[in-house]
Amino acid sequence: RAVRILDEVDEAHLAVASEEAEPSGVLRVAMPTAVGREIVALALPGFLARYPAVRVVLSMSDLLVDMVDARIDVAIRVGRQKDSALIARKIGESRRVVCASPAYLEQAGTPKRPADLLEHNCLTFRDHPGHNVWTFRGPDGIEAIRVTGNMFVKSADALAAGAAGGLGLVLLPDWNIGVELRAGRLLPLLDGYDVEPPSSPIYAVYPPSPHLPAKVRVFIDFLTQRLRGGPDRRGSAGAPPAT
Repeated sequence: RAVRILDEVDEAHLAVASEEAEPSGVLRVAMPTAVGREIVALALPGFLARYPAVRVVLSMSDLLVDMVDARIDVAIRVGRQKDSALIARKIGESRRVVCASPAYLEQAGTPKRPADLLEHNCLTFRDHPGHNVWTFRGPDGIEAIRVTGNMFVKSADALAAGAAGGLGLVLLPDWNIGVELRAGRLLPLLDGYDVEPPSSPIYAVYPPSPHLPAKVRVFIDFLTQRLRGGPDRRGSAGAPPAT
């Protein structure tokens, strides 16, 4: 019992030392491409100004990365997490939006209700032809619409680019299309109807460890504060807020 108590004391000392240590070293972060562009890259100036001893290596891909094999310290992921072997901490949410370009709407017309989507070219997140179900909540309750189109791709960036180019409609989290929405290259649609679910949770995911490294802890805290509208939301250089 004495050995076990001494081990617990050592662990407590290590935990305190980790809390008090200045964050430093290389921080490897994995994330989808659009998350890197719209959230992480905008947050880095403020984060690195506060923690100058940290160096950040970003791995941006829409494919799921094996965190152990790739030696990733923390991953930013969107949607419900299923990997119970990892710790997932919710850091924010992102609104889901149906949108299209002004050029497409001028040519094909503007859908007013979910059923109108059946007459439109809907670009969907999948790797083979088929239908996706887009669900909405409106005045008449829940409506589930089986949409399809002529472009299928498992890349949110490619979907956003196709929609901005006038190819069709997309349903994406707003951080995927923040640049296009702010520039007016994409316009939100179906006023009066909410996508169901209306938002996607954003998580910081990391392997379990008795002592979370200080560089990981402060990075997660910084992103959480930024995404939830804290004082760091605009970054150190006055960058626009991540959406």
